[in-house]
Amino acid sequence: PTEFQAALYSDGENDREKTQKLKTLLSDMNAAWKGPRPLPIPVMPEKVTADMLAAAYSAREILPVGISFENTRPAAVDLSERYSLLISGPIKSGKSRLLLLLSSLIAGKFPDTSLCVFDGEEGSLSSLKGRAFRYASVKDGASSGAMLADLMNCLNGRMRDFEAEMLKSGDAFDKKAFASHLPLICIVIDDIRE
Repeated sequence: PTEFQAALYSDGENDREKTQKLKTLLSDMNAAWKGPRPLPIPVMPEKVTADMLAAAYSAREILPVGISFENTRPAAVDLSERYSLLISGPIKSGKSRLLLLLSSLIAGKFPDTSLCVFDGEEGSLSSLKGRAFRYASVKDGASSGAMLADLMNCLNGRMRDFEAEMLKSGDAFDKKAFASHLPLICIVIDDIRE
């Protein structure tokens, strides 16, 4: 156990009286103070819950992924700056569960997102079937191949539109503004092995 000693700056016959007088003094000081109050001291939560991440998710391209130890605020990935996110870790460390949580968060918050799921052999993301724009299991090579071909066609079409708009707009072209009007495509891949 940790021990510390605190000096009680109030008069009193015993610790109980000193503590009570100190509480009264602090209460009087609190009531008299009219200036701005300090922010509460942030405390790192024991667990990061789905509700905490959902509450922090307001802009479709800023995906909350946890809590920062430095300031106890949500840590997020800016998908407009970094187009991919890798979740790695030891076997059975919760990678698929986090992937499922983040995918559900995106699909729930922004239903116009095209969620494309390549599920691993264990089917850890099978609960996304109803929410996904496209779903394929690696066990079914034909559906995975067809989904990949569709994605490539879609992305190539977007690239052509991007280049055409860039040529048309010249120096006035704003890449982020252009991208913000497109539905988000979220490609989720779980445990694909060679």
